[in-house]
Amino acid sequence: MAAQALDDASRELDLTWRIQRVRLPAGDLAIVSPLDDQYEPFVVARAFDLARERRGRVAAVGQGEAWDAFVEFEVDRHPGVEVDRLPLSKALPRLMETAEEFCVVVTQLGHAELISDLAATGNDDARIVAGQGTVGLEILEQAPEVTTLYVPAGGGGLASGVAAAVKALRPDVKVIGVEPAGAPKMTRSLEAGHPVTIDQIGSIADGLLTLRPGDVTFAHVRSLVDEIVIVDDDEIADAVRVIARDAKLVAEPSGAATVAAARRMAPPDSQGTHVAVVSGGNVSLETLARILAG
Repeated sequence: MAAQALDDASRELDLTWRIQRVRLPAGDLAIVSPLDDQYEPFVVARAFDLARERRGRVAAVGQGEAWDAFVEFEVDRHPGVEVDRLPLSKALPRLMETAEEFCVVVTQLGHAELISDLAATGNDDARIVAGQGTVGLEILEQAPEVTTLYVPAGGGGLASGVAAAVKALRPDVKVIGVEPAGAPKMTRSLEAGHPVTIDQIGSIADGLLTLRPGDVTFAHVRSLVDEIVIVDDDEIADAVRVIARDAKLVAEPSGAATVAAARRMAPPDSQGTHVAVVSGGNVSLETLARILAG
Protein backbone atom coordinates (compact mmCIF):
# COMPACT_ATOMS: atom_id res chain seq x y z
CA MET A 1 0.00 0.00 0.00
CA ALA A 2 1.27 3.45 -0.85
CA ALA A 3 0.53 4.88 2.59
CA GLN A 4 2.27 1.96 4.33
CA ALA A 5 5.32 2.25 2.08
CA LEU A 6 5.60 5.96 2.81
CA ASP A 7 5.14 5.34 6.52
CA ASP A 8 7.96 2.79 6.42
CA ALA A 9 10.13 5.30 4.56
CA SER A 10 9.47 7.95 7.19
CA ARG A 11 10.76 5.63 9.90
CA GLU A 12 13.82 4.74 7.86
CA LEU A 13 14.66 8.40 7.29
CA ASP A 14 13.69 9.41 10.83
CA LEU A 15 11.36 12.07 9.46
CA THR A 16 7.85 13.09 10.43
CA TRP A 17 5.17 12.98 7.76
CA ARG A 18 1.53 13.80 7.53
CA ILE A 19 0.08 11.01 5.41
CA GLN A 20 -3.51 10.77 4.32
CA ARG A 21 -4.98 8.02 2.17
CA VAL A 22 -8.09 9.09 0.33
CA ARG A 23 -10.48 6.91 -1.65
CA LEU A 24 -11.60 8.52 -4.90
CA PRO A 25 -13.99 7.13 -7.50
CA ALA A 26 -11.10 7.07 -9.96
CA GLY A 27 -8.75 5.13 -7.68
CA ASP A 28 -6.38 5.62 -4.80
CA LEU A 29 -4.53 8.83 -4.11
CA ALA A 30 -1.50 8.96 -1.84
CA ILE A 31 -1.01 12.44 -0.42
CA VAL A 32 2.35 13.24 1.15
CA SER A 33 3.17 16.46 2.94
CA PRO A 34 6.42 17.10 4.82
CA LEU A 35 6.14 19.06 8.02
CA ASP A 36 9.20 21.08 7.10
CA ASP A 37 10.20 22.21 3.61
CA GLN A 38 13.84 21.33 4.32
CA TYR A 39 12.74 17.73 3.65
CA GLU A 40 11.56 18.48 0.12
CA PRO A 41 14.40 16.50 -1.56
CA PHE A 42 13.54 13.40 0.50
CA VAL A 43 9.84 13.68 -0.31
CA VAL A 44 10.42 14.11 -4.04
CA ALA A 45 12.88 11.21 -4.13
CA ARG A 46 10.49 8.92 -2.25
CA ALA A 47 7.61 9.82 -4.59
CA PHE A 48 9.66 8.85 -7.64
CA ASP A 49 10.86 5.65 -5.98
CA LEU A 50 7.28 4.71 -5.17
CA ALA A 51 6.12 5.47 -8.70
CA ARG A 52 8.87 3.27 -10.16
CA GLU A 53 8.08 0.41 -7.77
CA ARG A 54 4.37 0.53 -8.57
CA ARG A 55 4.76 1.42 -12.26
CA GLY A 56 2.78 4.50 -11.55
CA ARG A 57 3.08 8.22 -12.24
CA VAL A 58 4.14 11.22 -10.23
CA ALA A 59 2.11 14.40 -9.97
CA ALA A 60 4.65 17.02 -8.96
CA VAL A 61 2.50 19.66 -7.30
CA GLY A 62 4.66 22.60 -6.33
CA GLN A 63 6.40 25.74 -7.42
CA GLY A 64 9.64 27.63 -7.19
CA GLU A 65 13.11 27.17 -8.61
CA ALA A 66 14.35 24.86 -5.85
CA TRP A 67 11.30 22.64 -6.29
CA ASP A 68 11.82 22.47 -10.07
CA ALA A 69 15.45 21.50 -9.53
CA PHE A 70 14.49 18.66 -7.16
CA VAL A 71 11.98 17.32 -9.68
CA GLU A 72 14.41 17.51 -12.61
CA PHE A 73 17.08 15.68 -10.60
CA GLU A 74 14.68 12.81 -9.86
CA VAL A 75 13.47 12.70 -13.47
CA ASP A 76 17.06 12.02 -14.51
CA ARG A 77 17.41 9.35 -11.81
CA HIS A 78 14.16 7.58 -12.71
CA PRO A 79 13.99 7.11 -16.48
CA GLY A 80 10.62 5.83 -17.60
CA VAL A 81 8.63 7.32 -14.74
CA GLU A 82 5.94 9.57 -16.15
CA VAL A 83 5.64 12.98 -14.52
CA ASP A 84 2.86 15.54 -14.59
CA ARG A 85 4.00 18.94 -13.38
CA LEU A 86 0.91 20.57 -11.99
CA PRO A 87 0.76 24.21 -10.86
CA LEU A 88 -1.16 24.76 -7.64
CA SER A 89 -4.09 26.37 -9.47
CA LYS A 90 -4.58 23.32 -11.71
CA ALA A 91 -3.92 20.50 -9.24
CA LEU A 92 -7.30 19.94 -7.64
CA PRO A 93 -9.50 19.68 -10.77
CA ARG A 94 -6.91 17.52 -12.54
CA LEU A 95 -6.71 15.07 -9.66
CA MET A 96 -10.46 14.79 -9.50
CA GLU A 97 -10.66 13.93 -13.20
CA THR A 98 -7.79 11.50 -13.57
CA ALA A 99 -8.12 7.74 -13.55
CA GLU A 100 -4.43 7.24 -12.85
CA GLU A 101 -2.76 6.64 -9.52
CA PHE A 102 -0.74 9.61 -8.41
CA CYS A 103 1.70 10.22 -5.67
CA VAL A 104 1.00 13.87 -4.97
CA VAL A 105 3.92 15.72 -3.42
CA VAL A 106 3.07 18.93 -1.61
CA THR A 107 6.04 21.21 -1.04
CA GLN A 108 5.14 22.71 2.30
CA LEU A 109 2.67 22.05 5.06
CA GLY A 110 0.73 25.19 4.27
CA HIS A 111 0.27 24.16 0.65
CA ALA A 112 -1.75 21.12 1.69
CA GLU A 113 -4.82 23.31 1.42
CA LEU A 114 -4.87 22.90 -2.33
CA ILE A 115 -6.43 19.47 -1.69
CA SER A 116 -8.59 20.58 1.20
CA ASP A 117 -11.75 19.23 -0.42
CA LEU A 118 -10.22 15.75 -0.28
CA ALA A 119 -8.34 15.62 2.99
CA ALA A 120 -7.76 17.53 6.21
CA THR A 121 -5.44 20.46 5.70
CA GLY A 122 -2.18 20.99 7.49
CA ASN A 123 -3.00 24.45 8.82
CA ASP A 124 -6.56 23.53 9.74
CA ASP A 125 -5.68 22.20 13.17
CA ALA A 126 -6.19 23.87 16.53
CA ARG A 127 -2.73 22.74 17.64
CA ILE A 128 -1.12 24.45 14.64
CA VAL A 129 -3.10 27.61 15.37
CA ALA A 130 -2.02 27.51 19.03
CA GLY A 131 1.62 27.11 18.05
CA GLN A 132 1.43 30.06 15.68
CA GLY A 133 -0.05 32.10 18.50
CA THR A 134 3.34 32.26 20.20
CA VAL A 135 4.34 34.80 17.53
CA GLY A 136 1.62 37.09 18.85
CA LEU A 137 2.83 36.62 22.41
CA GLU A 138 6.38 37.56 21.42
CA ILE A 139 5.16 40.70 19.68
CA LEU A 140 3.24 41.84 22.75
CA GLU A 141 6.30 41.17 24.90
CA GLN A 142 8.78 42.96 22.64
CA ALA A 143 6.53 45.75 21.35
CA PRO A 144 3.83 46.32 23.98
CA GLU A 145 3.04 49.70 22.43
CA VAL A 146 1.70 48.03 19.24
CA THR A 147 -1.62 49.39 17.99
CA THR A 148 -1.91 47.70 14.58
CA LEU A 149 -0.55 44.32 13.55
CA TYR A 150 -0.21 42.99 10.00
CA VAL A 151 -0.06 39.20 9.49
CA PRO A 152 0.27 37.16 6.27
CA ALA A 153 -2.86 35.20 5.38
CA GLY A 154 -2.15 32.05 3.39
CA GLY A 155 -4.05 29.11 4.78
CA GLY A 156 -4.86 31.24 7.78
CA GLY A 157 -2.91 29.35 10.45
CA LEU A 158 -0.50 32.16 11.29
CA ALA A 159 -3.17 34.86 11.13
CA SER A 160 -5.50 32.76 13.30
CA GLY A 161 -2.94 32.02 15.97
CA VAL A 162 -1.55 35.53 16.19
CA ALA A 163 -5.02 37.06 16.31
CA ALA A 164 -6.19 34.63 19.00
CA ALA A 165 -3.21 35.38 21.26
CA VAL A 166 -3.22 39.14 20.72
CA LYS A 167 -6.97 39.62 21.07
CA ALA A 168 -7.01 37.56 24.30
CA LEU A 169 -4.49 39.88 25.94
CA ARG A 170 -4.91 43.14 24.01
CA PRO A 171 -8.34 43.32 22.36
CA ASP A 172 -7.62 46.95 21.45
CA VAL A 173 -4.90 45.97 18.98
CA LYS A 174 -6.13 45.95 15.38
CA VAL A 175 -5.13 42.74 13.57
CA ILE A 176 -5.00 42.92 9.76
CA GLY A 177 -4.55 39.86 7.57
CA VAL A 178 -2.75 40.36 4.27
CA GLU A 179 -3.13 38.26 1.13
CA PRO A 180 -1.96 38.70 -2.48
CA ALA A 181 -4.32 39.89 -5.20
CA GLY A 182 -3.60 36.67 -7.06
CA ALA A 183 -5.00 34.47 -4.30
CA PRO A 184 -7.83 36.26 -2.48
CA LYS A 185 -9.27 33.10 -0.90
CA MET A 186 -9.84 34.62 2.55
CA THR A 187 -11.51 37.72 1.14
CA ARG A 188 -13.82 35.63 -1.04
CA SER A 189 -14.61 33.31 1.85
CA LEU A 190 -15.48 36.18 4.18
CA GLU A 191 -17.74 37.63 1.51
CA ALA A 192 -19.48 34.27 1.14
CA GLY A 193 -19.69 33.64 4.88
CA HIS A 194 -17.95 30.25 4.61
CA PRO A 195 -14.70 28.81 3.20
CA VAL A 196 -14.70 28.76 -0.59
CA THR A 197 -12.27 27.33 -3.13
CA ILE A 198 -11.05 29.82 -5.71
CA ASP A 199 -10.41 28.75 -9.29
CA GLN A 200 -7.05 30.30 -10.04
CA ILE A 201 -4.05 31.57 -8.13
CA GLY A 202 -0.82 33.32 -9.04
CA SER A 203 1.56 35.72 -7.32
CA ILE A 204 5.22 36.24 -6.47
CA ALA A 205 4.09 35.60 -2.88
CA ASP A 206 4.09 31.85 -3.48
CA GLY A 207 3.89 30.99 0.22
CA LEU A 208 0.40 32.54 0.33
CA LEU A 209 -0.95 30.68 -2.70
CA THR A 210 -3.63 28.46 -1.25
CA LEU A 211 -6.92 27.77 -2.95
CA ARG A 212 -9.08 27.56 0.16
CA PRO A 213 -8.83 28.49 3.85
CA GLY A 214 -9.42 25.73 6.36
CA ASP A 215 -12.61 25.51 8.38
CA VAL A 216 -10.83 26.07 11.71
CA THR A 217 -8.69 28.91 10.45
CA PHE A 218 -11.59 30.60 8.67
CA ALA A 219 -13.62 30.61 11.87
CA HIS A 220 -10.72 32.22 13.75
CA VAL A 221 -10.13 34.85 11.07
CA ARG A 222 -13.81 35.75 10.82
CA SER A 223 -14.08 36.18 14.59
CA LEU A 224 -10.73 37.73 15.48
CA VAL A 225 -9.10 39.42 12.48
CA ASP A 226 -10.34 42.97 12.03
CA GLU A 227 -9.70 43.29 8.33
CA ILE A 228 -8.23 41.47 5.33
CA VAL A 229 -6.15 43.62 2.99
CA ILE A 230 -5.19 42.65 -0.55
CA VAL A 231 -1.84 43.76 -2.01
CA ASP A 232 -0.63 43.34 -5.57
CA ASP A 233 2.69 42.01 -6.78
CA ASP A 234 4.12 45.46 -7.51
CA GLU A 235 3.48 46.52 -3.92
CA ILE A 236 5.02 43.29 -2.62
CA ALA A 237 8.13 43.69 -4.78
CA ASP A 238 8.52 47.28 -3.58
CA ALA A 239 8.28 46.03 0.01
CA VAL A 240 11.02 43.44 -0.58
CA ARG A 241 13.27 46.22 -1.86
CA VAL A 242 12.45 48.55 1.04
CA ILE A 243 13.17 45.83 3.61
CA ALA A 244 16.50 45.06 1.94
CA ARG A 245 17.48 48.72 1.68
CA ASP A 246 16.31 50.03 5.05
CA ALA A 247 16.38 47.01 7.35
CA LYS A 248 19.22 45.14 5.60
CA LEU A 249 17.12 41.97 5.66
CA VAL A 250 16.25 39.43 2.98
CA ALA A 251 12.50 38.84 3.01
CA GLU A 252 10.58 36.43 0.83
CA PRO A 253 7.67 38.03 -1.04
CA SER A 254 5.12 36.21 1.14
CA GLY A 255 6.65 37.75 4.25
CA ALA A 256 7.04 41.18 2.68
CA ALA A 257 3.34 41.32 1.83
CA THR A 258 2.62 42.64 5.32
CA VAL A 259 5.08 45.48 4.87
CA ALA A 260 3.40 46.29 1.56
CA ALA A 261 0.09 46.62 3.37
CA ALA A 262 1.59 48.68 6.18
CA ARG A 263 3.25 51.08 3.75
CA ARG A 264 -0.09 51.72 2.11
CA MET A 265 -2.16 51.98 5.28
CA ALA A 266 0.33 53.55 7.67
CA PRO A 267 2.25 56.45 6.11
CA PRO A 268 5.15 57.90 8.13
CA ASP A 269 2.95 60.55 9.73
CA SER A 270 0.27 58.08 10.89
CA GLN A 271 -0.55 57.64 14.55
CA GLY A 272 0.20 54.57 16.64
CA THR A 273 2.73 51.76 16.37
CA HIS A 274 2.37 49.45 13.39
CA VAL A 275 4.03 46.03 13.42
CA ALA A 276 4.35 43.77 10.36
CA VAL A 277 5.09 40.05 10.69
CA VAL A 278 7.74 39.23 8.08
CA SER A 279 7.33 35.49 8.08
CA GLY A 280 10.49 34.32 6.34
CA GLY A 281 13.36 34.76 3.93
CA ASN A 282 12.83 31.70 1.74
CA VAL A 283 13.60 33.22 -1.65
CA SER A 284 16.12 32.11 -4.26
CA LEU A 285 19.02 34.37 -5.17
CA GLU A 286 17.78 34.56 -8.75
CA THR A 287 14.30 35.68 -7.72
CA LEU A 288 15.68 38.13 -5.19
CA ALA A 289 18.03 39.61 -7.80
CA ARG A 290 15.15 40.15 -10.24
CA ILE A 291 13.05 41.87 -7.60
CA LEU A 292 15.87 44.06 -6.34
CA ALA A 293 16.70 45.08 -9.91
CA GLY A 294 13.16 46.39 -10.22
